[in-house]
Amino acid sequence: MLAITAYFAGDPLQCLAHLEAVGTRGQTPEARRFAVEYGWDGELHRLAYETSAHFALGHFDQARSRCRDLLSLAEPGAEIYSITTALGHATYLAHELGELDTAEQLVERSMAIANEQQLPALLANTFCSRGFALVRRGFVHKGLTEIETGLTLLRAAGVVAVYGYHLLYLAQAHLEAGDVERGLAAIAEGLALCARHQARFHESELYRIEGELRIRRGEEAESVATLCAALAIARRRGARAFELRAATSLARLLRGAGRRDEARWILEPVFGAFREGFDTTDLRVARELLDGLSH
Repeated sequence: MLAITAYFAGDPLQCLAHLEAVGTRGQTPEARRFAVEYGWDGELHRLAYETSAHFALGHFDQARSRCRDLLSLAEPGAEIYSITTALGHATYLAHELGELDTAEQLVERSMAIANEQQLPALLANTFCSRGFALVRRGFVHKGLTEIETGLTLLRAAGVVAVYGYHLLYLAQAHLEAGDVERGLAAIAEGLALCARHQARFHESELYRIEGELRIRRGEEAESVATLCAALAIARRRGARAFELRAATSLARLLRGAGRRDEARWILEPVFGAFREGFDTTDLRVARELLDGLSH
């Protein structure tokens, strides 16, 4: 539980430290019997939060490796809660890495289970995830409808942690639709939840999307300040994946303002700290931006 609390509080380093202290005790015969008899698989949850924590820390290949191990424990025949936990973390990783085909396949598996087992919270999550995939495919308004449906179900169920995260999907959908005011309203709601609750692992992303929305409104100074806040939060927490996104957004804004040297100064060291995952969307976008700033 300490690892889970640390993760949702936005401390992936502490999360991993707790998980490493547990080690592989969840693989013992006694632990495997407990998982079968009582439906709580400690090993599966260790791999689930290692997957998400490694992503946040920018260890993209390690996150993929943990995710493969995670899904192998959630094969047909496993306890239903274990399967849905694994699918949820795997879908999160696929979305964050920009692996849209994989995300859609995982969402369809989750949707089938949610309908078959009549699990409203899982159904709500899958609506949000499928809606975000639709937005990324260019079906913005259809995706918005699905995200809003999922959020309504989550709100009714009182599921605060993932509700706050999925507000990011809503804000990004409004950004794609050009609806700045509704996007900012979603961000304000998300930040208010971060202030009141422990679930704030996505806080820097809320500030980043706010910065992107304010760019659309022509508020350059406010955009710079908000993106700097996103960068500072991610850096303070060691969340290198989110630090990269914030640095990329800020560098793009500065380049557009003719401040190319500042843009390169901000993005170059963040990009240079990565040692793996160079095929991922975020690192490819950052590399292309840096290449453009060098000419």
